[in-house]
Amino acid sequence: MTASIQIGDVKSSPGHSVHGSFKVAERAASSIELPISIIQGKSEGPTLVIVAGEHGCEYSGIVAAVKLAHELNASEMMGTVIILPLANPVAFDTRSLFVNPIDQVNPYGAYPGDPGATVTFQIAHKILNEVALKGDAVVHLHGADYNEALVPFNYVPITGNGLVDSRSSQLASCFPVSYHLNALPAAKSNSVPPVGTTYAVTADGTLYWEVATRGIPATMLEAGKEGKADKETVSIHYDGLINVMKHLGILAGTPRYHRSVKTLKNPVLVANRRAGLFIPKTEYGDVVKRGQALGEIWNFRGEVIETIKSPIDGMVVCRINFAAADSYPTQTQPYLFYITEVE
Repeated sequence: MTASIQIGDVKSSPGHSVHGSFKVAERAASSIELPISIIQGKSEGPTLVIVAGEHGCEYSGIVAAVKLAHELNASEMMGTVIILPLANPVAFDTRSLFVNPIDQVNPYGAYPGDPGATVTFQIAHKILNEVALKGDAVVHLHGADYNEALVPFNYVPITGNGLVDSRSSQLASCFPVSYHLNALPAAKSNSVPPVGTTYAVTADGTLYWEVATRGIPATMLEAGKEGKADKETVSIHYDGLINVMKHLGILAGTPRYHRSVKTLKNPVLVANRRAGLFIPKTEYGDVVKRGQALGEIWNFRGEVIETIKSPIDGMVVCRINFAAADSYPTQTQPYLFYITEVE
């Protein structure tokens, strides 16, 4: 008989959907709780864990996860789907970019977490150990905070475990995107995060990396633009999740795999050195050459005080859209351009 699943006070039963909240941390006069849905089929099968809303203004993934939790029918499933549609509710409430505003830590790079550290690390520890590690596969949904626009792509963790890496790649192929980025740890990567920020440019500290190194295949989707829950990018998340469930055998039907994808590698975060008005000269998706002007910084007399140039040949995968530019990376503006090489 299919066993029930319990996460916090939320307990599933075979053939039913249950929706509730999962307490992950406490504040002086309140607690931080994450909405959670467990949809469990009558028959045994794999468990898929879906996590969205790690960045509180990346709405496309949040909307897709909520829509899926509402529409899944347990009677038509084998196995279980666990959905955390909002992993950073304080950022959602306050419309905060990238970080948890309580401790100014970016949860994206906070895993495996630490129950004895600040609140973001406490939450990461709970999500990893009490939710994600229950899965036979993990899908993480991201997609452009409200100061970003990006080319949709999937991260694929490359752990060195051939079987797990292959299964992670298969999960990524379920999403209707044209690019996959092979994600490596810092020790095997040329990419360097901005000093002083908690932004993860390598796989280190990410949820998908932590579960993959523990033998659970995983992928992370990036699809979204400027904090909008537009129909196109919500559909990329939602349609990909349906394909993942067909791929795993949770739902009946034949999955559609997207095989003709290009590989992204060696991501570089490009920032400015002078403060002022940011005037971009390239769009996300543009192919650029080393030394090409990506954008300018103007002073308030309209004079160009800095020209930002590409350090590599590659593609602009993501671009910041705020015109205000500080003279150094910050937690909420760790870069202006995210560029990768394309194989």
